[in-house]
Amino acid sequence: MGLEKKQPFNREYREVIKQHKDDFKENSPGNYTYALQDSPLRSVDDNAVAFEDSFRNVLPEGQKNLRDYIEQILAQGKGKAIGVEFGGPGSKFFAGFSRGFFKKTAGIDIVGRSRVDGTFFRGLGEMLRGHAVIQGDILVPRTYSVALGTWLEDYKPDLIVERMVGGFELNPTHPTAVYKTFKRWYELLNEGGIMLVQVPRNARPFVQPWVDMLQKRDFSGLLEVVYHPTDTPDGDYLQDMSVLRLRKLPGAPSKLPMLDSQTIQDISADQE
Repeated sequence: MGLEKKQPFNREYREVIKQHKDDFKENSPGNYTYALQDSPLRSVDDNAVAFEDSFRNVLPEGQKNLRDYIEQILAQGKGKAIGVEFGGPGSKFFAGFSRGFFKKTAGIDIVGRSRVDGTFFRGLGEMLRGHAVIQGDILVPRTYSVALGTWLEDYKPDLIVERMVGGFELNPTHPTAVYKTFKRWYELLNEGGIMLVQVPRNARPFVQPWVDMLQKRDFSGLLEVVYHPTDTPDGDYLQDMSVLRLRKLPGAPSKLPMLDSQTIQDISADQE
């Protein structure tokens, strides 16, 4: 990757998180927004924004059902699989899978208290059918080394999913910051596992060249990467969402390959 400059956290991002916490201190659950949207795996009503709707375009050709795809790919680990959602409580998402398919699941919630089916859950150890909602900021290393690490024990996730919608757009804007987040998730992911992630707008100019680079370096049979970019008007985060699916196949690199620093600088210059 080359020399990376440390990027300060986006001030707006921190202010938004503080506002969410203040909302809960005032016991005003109606004020919660992206950090507390507990979205389902599949659409259940007109107001639901299902994960399946967001990731349908990166499923293999002919596959339209996200649950079927994941359960087919992870079939050998049925009953032992581990799943993690970053940036959300994950309760409704994991409840959409066949009962007993996952050994345990977790949502890493940025606020630390989530409204799930009318009940509030806080911190490590709050369980719902083997599901934990863990307080943690996905940009802070301690979230991975302490909170998530304690919960995972010696296991690795077989499924990692992230779809924060507008929330991810408040991350630090430099592409290396986005890469570092994806890199952490990739290194956490179990061999044979699946990663489904939203690509923030500021990272889009870098992701397509990165995917092209992986294909040119011939990681076929080691990494399966499918990227679906969008180019709809700014402002509608649900419609203007680019997504990525990655499968970490046996023998895949232990570190996530990335564009070299000169290529990143050249792309950055083109965006100015």
